[in-house]
Amino acid sequence: MNTLTLSLALFTAAVAGAQTTPGVIGVTSTAPLVVEQDPGTCATSTCSPTGLSPRLLPYEGGTAYDASAGGVWVATSGPEIAQYDPDTCATLCPPTVPAGAAWGHVTGLATDERSGTLYLSDEMNRIYTLDAACPPAVTGGCLAAVPVGHLIGGLAVDDVRRRLFYSTSDFTTFPGMPPLNTIWVSTLGDYCSPFCSFSIPSCGPTSLGQITGLGFDACTSHLWVTDGTTTIGLLLPATGMPCSPTLTHCCSLGLGAEEFGGLCFKPSRATVFGTPCATGTCATCPTPMHLTFGDPTLGNPDFAVYVDGAPSGSAAYMMLNFGDCTSGLPVPVFCGALHVPLSSPPITVGPFPVSGFPGGCGAEGVLLPIPLDLGMCGLPVCSQWLGLCGTSSWMSNALGWTVSSS
Repeated sequence: MNTLTLSLALFTAAVAGAQTTPGVIGVTSTAPLVVEQDPGTCATSTCSPTGLSPRLLPYEGGTAYDASAGGVWVATSGPEIAQYDPDTCATLCPPTVPAGAAWGHVTGLATDERSGTLYLSDEMNRIYTLDAACPPAVTGGCLAAVPVGHLIGGLAVDDVRRRLFYSTSDFTTFPGMPPLNTIWVSTLGDYCSPFCSFSIPSCGPTSLGQITGLGFDACTSHLWVTDGTTTIGLLLPATGMPCSPTLTHCCSLGLGAEEFGGLCFKPSRATVFGTPCATGTCATCPTPMHLTFGDPTLGNPDFAVYVDGAPSGSAAYMMLNFGDCTSGLPVPVFCGALHVPLSSPPITVGPFPVSGFPGGCGAEGVLLPIPLDLGMCGLPVCSQWLGLCGTSSWMSNALGWTVSSS
């Protein structure tokens, strides 16, 4: 695959761009469901994965978004974990017990795309590292510093500042007794030894119950915390000691018996503009589709843009520019509309010969590693593929995408 270095230096101005709304996403306890929630409006959307069992214990379950694969890792009951498409719940990695697993119940999950590491906590307060592949395998682990009688209920990773957050609660308290919720912060280099901690504020007059999930948005320095029925947003200092939070959001899940058994932050996703076209000898492949591999999140080394279903052997060009995709302009020689903005000179790479069997349809891609640069948060980009088969042409749809975090 070809590689293009994406950096802030490529762009000269900041404009608003199209994007899907980032939010929190988690697996619930009963059905189970994968539920996405917009922290701004508290609105939810759901899909139903296959192969998961209902949560049986109050501390079981976990959710971790993996922007490298564009999938969400989940656990509900017992030692198994699985990965699903966050929008459709299509299975990306079926439920499996990772190689080297020594736990009976998963209590938290988090992902560091920069190193390809999946973090997992269990009912013995051990935190493991796993290779975030399918199937995953254990690569290390340690016993976390936890108060006596408490259990870890959630994990979250700050990819940029290289930190791990984990929550602990007393899951044995009687109704009306405080669960003594605490968030602990450690470095990824010594993730079982926290360097600071803080208690969790109330959501209005209501104190949160035992914590079942955490998620972190590095772009806004927000930690998202849930007790299953209520999710709060905590703004942490962007620099210095992170243990002085400010409450900014408070949402009820509102799904009856369904409660979050895990939580993570879901990044912005690409939006489709326009439709594919092909003419003449290119028309043997009438619908060349522009897609992404993974999501454009800070520090994601595996993000790529590619075209699938283009004529094999044709000359493919990838064009992108900073800003929102436009309604489209005709391009001489090519069959359709160009949606990449032309307010500044666009970046064009190619030609690349589309791989595939002669006379068939193939694919071509460009790797776009996203730098670990907070200055890129919120930057919108529009990309589109164009191709030539001699004097005939094809064009893909365009994608509008925005750099965010997970």
